[in-house]
Amino acid sequence: MADFLSQNEIDGLVDVSKDDQVQLNKLFGDIASDKLSNNKNFTQYDFKRPNRISREQLRTLRNLHDKISRDIASNISGLLRTMTEINLASIDQITYGEFTMSLKNPTSYNVISMKPLEGNCVLEINTNLAQGIIERLLGGTGIIEESLTRDFSEIELSVLGHILTLIVKPLKTGWESVHTINFNIESKESNFTNVQIASANEIVVLVTYDFKIKEEKGFISLCYPILYLEPILNKLLISNLVPETNKNATNSEIHILLAGVEVQLSIVLFQDVITLTNFLDLNIGGYLLSTIEQNSELQLSVNNKPKYWCSFGVSDTTKVVKITSEIESEKNLTINKLKQIETLREAKLSNLLEEMAEHENIKQIEEQLEREEEND
Repeated sequence: MADFLSQNEIDGLVDVSKDDQVQLNKLFGDIASDKLSNNKNFTQYDFKRPNRISREQLRTLRNLHDKISRDIASNISGLLRTMTEINLASIDQITYGEFTMSLKNPTSYNVISMKPLEGNCVLEINTNLAQGIIERLLGGTGIIEESLTRDFSEIELSVLGHILTLIVKPLKTGWESVHTINFNIESKESNFTNVQIASANEIVVLVTYDFKIKEEKGFISLCYPILYLEPILNKLLISNLVPETNKNATNSEIHILLAGVEVQLSIVLFQDVITLTNFLDLNIGGYLLSTIEQNSELQLSVNNKPKYWCSFGVSDTTKVVKITSEIESEKNLTINKLKQIETLREAKLSNLLEEMAEHENIKQIEEQLEREEEND
């Protein structure tokens, strides 16, 4: 084929159909026909919406937010005193501009900080769902006949804040398996155009939940700008590979794992106070007189923490130390003191019950004597 197409060739290209293999073969031959057919050896890529998160990382985020949805449903059901269903509908990578274009004013648009990460994320509750929740919390039926056309009032936003707290708390718990993030509500808005947490072309992770309270349905959306999640993206793969059984190891398993760990034992066998003059007179080969005598009480430390009382002595011409007792820490002293108080309390309660029983017996005897006297 020449470098420039003739008019006939151009007309042939315009008339050619993607699925018309006969015309493709006539114009380009079998090789070009295969490349333009359904058996493509290339993939489409949109440079305006590049994938910043891999499939494995998205799978981890899906599992994480699926667990979060169950915790949110439990919390909200307890507050609203009714059955609540929350299911993870989707998790996608889109631009922040596409996310805001899907919203309508008014809506519950809440900016949430993600310390120690920089930037904020967004929790959005659509209008009908927010109205129904507010209606129920204020004692109504929760059935909305007409959508709200004005901004939420300060009172309505304050009432809705109770639900926001119950949603934000499971977020922190759910993300702890990946990274410790302190989610905190920074602002509550009715008009999303008043706040912009990222540029319109910035890629975000959009998590959408189906929310159902009896017959009322709605959506809750979480929008994470990937720009702020980048410092912890590598942890999403690691956390996905860690088996959950290791996180809930039993005491016996922990004991087996720690059995080979080495600990340092130390005992101070010499301790004295001398003057600076005597210290300056010290020379190599000099002697220091130890004040420690046989059977002296010493402290045995484990990793520099005092653990046992022991005595110094000799056994079969070998210098040894004998453990005599355990050093009670402040925690153990407090526990023992509380046990003593509990023992005294139980003793007093037992004596009081015995006195009450004895008093009741005496009262019954007196009543019986009175009845006998009346019968006589």
